[in-house]
Amino acid sequence: MKKQFALITAAAIFCMLTACGTSPVSTTDTTEPAGATLQVEMSPSCKSVPLTDDPDFSNPNYAAFGNKVVLQGWKQDGAPTIGLYDLTTGVLVKTTIPRDAFYTDLSAFDFRDGRLTVIVVYGDEEFTGYRWSCLVFDENLQPIETHPLPIDIDPMQSLLDWRVLSDGAQIFLTTDGCYLYDEQNGKRQVSDDSLGHIVLSPDETVWLVRDNGTPKRLDRETLTLEPLQMDDLPKQNFNNGGYYDGFGEYALLCTDMDALYGLQPDTGEKTELVNFADSDLVEARGFAPLPDGRMLASMYDCLAFHPEVLLLTPRTQEEIDSIHTVTLAALQFDQETQTRIARFNRQADGYRLVLKSYYHNDPTEIYEQCFENYRNDLLAGNVPDIMLIGDDYRLLSNKGLFEDMRPWMENDPDFHEEDYMMNVLEAGSYKGRIERIPWSFSVSCFIAKKQYIGDRTNLSPTDIYALDLPEGMAYLYSESGRTTMFGNLQHQIMGNFVDYENAQCSFDSEEFISLLKLVNTVPQGKVPEDDYCYRDDRVLLATENISKLDDYHMNHQIVFGNQDITLCGIGCDGGTICPFGGIAVSAQSKEKEAAWEFIKFNLREENQYFGPDSPPHLLPLNRKALEKTFADATIPHDEHHTAHIEMNGQNVEYDAATQEELQTVLAYLDTLHTGVLDDSKLTNIVREESSKYFSGDCTAEEAAHAIQGRAELYLAEQQ
Repeated sequence: MKKQFALITAAAIFCMLTACGTSPVSTTDTTEPAGATLQVEMSPSCKSVPLTDDPDFSNPNYAAFGNKVVLQGWKQDGAPTIGLYDLTTGVLVKTTIPRDAFYTDLSAFDFRDGRLTVIVVYGDEEFTGYRWSCLVFDENLQPIETHPLPIDIDPMQSLLDWRVLSDGAQIFLTTDGCYLYDEQNGKRQVSDDSLGHIVLSPDETVWLVRDNGTPKRLDRETLTLEPLQMDDLPKQNFNNGGYYDGFGEYALLCTDMDALYGLQPDTGEKTELVNFADSDLVEARGFAPLPDGRMLASMYDCLAFHPEVLLLTPRTQEEIDSIHTVTLAALQFDQETQTRIARFNRQADGYRLVLKSYYHNDPTEIYEQCFENYRNDLLAGNVPDIMLIGDDYRLLSNKGLFEDMRPWMENDPDFHEEDYMMNVLEAGSYKGRIERIPWSFSVSCFIAKKQYIGDRTNLSPTDIYALDLPEGMAYLYSESGRTTMFGNLQHQIMGNFVDYENAQCSFDSEEFISLLKLVNTVPQGKVPEDDYCYRDDRVLLATENISKLDDYHMNHQIVFGNQDITLCGIGCDGGTICPFGGIAVSAQSKEKEAAWEFIKFNLREENQYFGPDSPPHLLPLNRKALEKTFADATIPHDEHHTAHIEMNGQNVEYDAATQEELQTVLAYLDTLHTGVLDDSKLTNIVREESSKYFSGDCTAEEAAHAIQGRAELYLAEQQ
């Protein structure tokens, strides 16, 4: 069974972030902390601010021409909009291009002598051909004239890039090649290679760039291309194209995953100009230098699901030295976490988070060694102010590394528990302390027809065996087998058999052995027409991970055929809370107020809900954000917003969720209190030994005894 969503929606309006000053919070601990000891230096960096908050340009393309920036956006009805932003005055002038045909798009821009030229492509309803026009506007975006392109472009080709040089020559990149046009020679083909875009040096040397290759210098006389001869050019990655117009002494700019560089081909020098992390840039895709030394960049915001244009102002060394830094370390920063940090840094007043990553996904790095380096640093006392933590959490907590955030919540007058899913935070507590704060969460559970289990939300193997079921009905089923099914069940049951505080476990208990035997009833072969096995009474319990309302709704409407269903757990009440992310504050930090502000910032409604056009991927901790996210799922589907699930190889569409389903799941989430036991080493022990039983190599009792012995040794090592 495969879930799929087809979302064809307008881009969401980006909400500008407001400043949040730190408000001191008094906690019960008055001991002066020693302070974080991890040392992190800032690289060349910029202050980053959104260029404009105009909703028509929340998902823009752009091009810079001196102090003027041309923006392309869209109205809610899909009509293309252009804007002319003056960097010296901050004034934005805009106009809408009438939709002259079924399909209208803006392909390229040029601005000079107070005239803006926009190449517009029109297409028919079948998308079988295009026609091209040049629209000319003045600085107030009043239309001046319309004229055809100076060259013919095959109506079945697309215009990829277009540049106008100071002598009037024009370069066109289309999907069938590159062409140079000037009045003296007319149209000449430069190359029939597949090229991506055009890059200009300050002296107007032309470089043609393949999307996954090295720039080639164009000789305008001979129309030949010569590859850029430099060592240590960045490898292609998600930032590339990767090459952009040069400025000053740099012939052209380029990026790798970490920074923007200036290239000087004559000397072979590559100079780091902008460090992405230290400039609050995540997945920066485009750069344009400005005459005053500032720069424009396009960054994709993976939380709001759209790109935005940022104005970058280089920090002086004096500014860098004056920044009050708060260190944040992790084994690795994923894109969502980086985006959250960048958002926070842009609005933080007087301080900023500076990052330390132990693993960079470099082929020369060994992941396990980087993990050990991170853990060993923490155990040795080389700690940051804030850290992202995972499976070694309890070992580190036992060493007293983390601040208990419960007093900060209780003593902050601006923090109101009723605004948040506090049961999620409590489920992740350890020894009564709330030390880990997740970004969001999901729920691991089972679903069954109410006619068989009633309203029972906590089932034991004994309860399941006692049910009055149709003959031949399986209790559980996984197409991948018993070991996979047990892996799903582990999320819910592990915490029942482990006592970390006293370093004890009970895997050799009758309760655990009965769970092994329950999983061993999973059919070894395929259940006929397995995608409909739950509605057709061939399997009782369906496994599910609920990360959005549609997960419940899809099961209710399609998998169980609109019959009444109950969400339940095996060995736990209702299911297990699975947090995403885990931010902890160092007990030694002197920057706990700033760290607490970062936590509150991430729990704000605007940083947990991103609009109806941003598909949810996990459940927010902020209640208002959660309710809005669920409400969006009840908006009736239309031709631009459909949802379907693959059942027995066929796509089956389903309608929007109902208000009754919304209320059911909201109420259900409040009943949960069991957190997932996220200990990969212990989980692997259980999985390795249990798989021997499922493959017939030992009895359930022998597997449980082996798990007990290995788990006891492991827990003793954690103290």
